[in-house]
Amino acid sequence: MKNYIILIGGGSGVGKSTLAKYFSEEYKLLRIYADDVRIAMQSISSSKRKINRLRDSEFVLNSSVENLVKTHAKIASQVSKGLKIIIAHHQVINESIVIEGVDIDPLFVVELKKKYSNIYEVFLNIDLFDEYKKNHLKRARDIPNDKIMLDKILEFEFQNALRISKQAKKLGLNVIDSFPYESIIERTRKYLYLN
Repeated sequence: MKNYIILIGGGSGVGKSTLAKYFSEEYKLLRIYADDVRIAMQSISSSKRKINRLRDSEFVLNSSVENLVKTHAKIASQVSKGLKIIIAHHQVINESIVIEGVDIDPLFVVELKKKYSNIYEVFLNIDLFDEYKKNHLKRARDIPNDKIMLDKILEFEFQNALRISKQAKKLGLNVIDSFPYESIIERTRKYLYLN
C-alpha cells in the first residue's frame, strides 16, 4: 500500500471517530486525534486562555452562537500549525496516518493538497438538527446538567458542523452526509477510492 495521509473532519458527533478507527484498523494506519494536538498546543502556548475558551462555561453562556463558531474557526487555524508539523514528519518517514477531529480546517486541507499528492480528505456533513441532536446526545462523553448550557452547546456545535461542511464543499473538498450512519464506512471508502 502506498503512503496515505487521511484527514477526517466535521463537527462534533458526526462519525469522525468511527471512520478513523475503521481506517486505522483496516489499513494499519497510525491514528492521530486533532484534539490531542490542540491539548498539547494548549500546554505550551502562552495564550492558553484563547485556545481553551470553548471549555469555559461562562464564556459559552455569555457569547452568541455566531461568536462561538468564529472562536472555534480561530482555534482550528492554530491547531493546523501543529498538524502541519506532524504531517511533514510522517511524509519524511513515509508512514501512513489518519487524523480526525473537529479542528481539521478545510483551508488547511487545501494548502496541504497543493504541497502533497497523498492527502485524502473527507468532511462529514450533517444538516438535520434533530438527527444531529439525537446522535450527539447518544454518543457525547460530557453532557452538561444545565439545560440552557446543553441547548447552547448543541446549537453551537451544529452550526459549527454546518460551517465546516459548507466551507469544505465551497473549496471542492470531499464531503459526504453522515446519515444514514450505518453505511458511513462503505460510503467513505468509495468516496476516497480506497480498496
